[in-house]
Amino acid sequence: MEGNDVQKVTASEKVSEIFAHNMSLYMHENSISGNALASRSGIPQKTLWVTMNMKNIPTLDTAAKICSALSVDMRVMISRRLTAHEIQRTKRIGLILDTLISLPSEKLGSAKDIVEAFAK
Repeated sequence: MEGNDVQKVTASEKVSEIFAHNMSLYMHENSISGNALASRSGIPQKTLWVTMNMKNIPTLDTAAKICSALSVDMRVMISRRLTAHEIQRTKRIGLILDTLISLPSEKLGSAKDIVEAFAK
């Protein structure tokens, strides 16, 4: 998949498929081997292989360990298929999400308006 290709999530696409795609893309773009990720995350290389090849659905704990080792935000990594550039920014997006979650309801509308204005 090219770095600029954004694919819409279909109704039948599973979160585990989205995660596997994003994880594989990030590893490829950053030349991270399965062995290196296994070493960083403490997860067996076989578990990583079956996750990346969608032969197994990772537990939330496994996905969290993988994301921590890759320094990416798991919430964003499971949201939809991302581009390589978007994956690079997941940690920052996650920090923004943390701030938004803590806002009172009456301020969320203003935050949404600001974000949408920047997106134009």
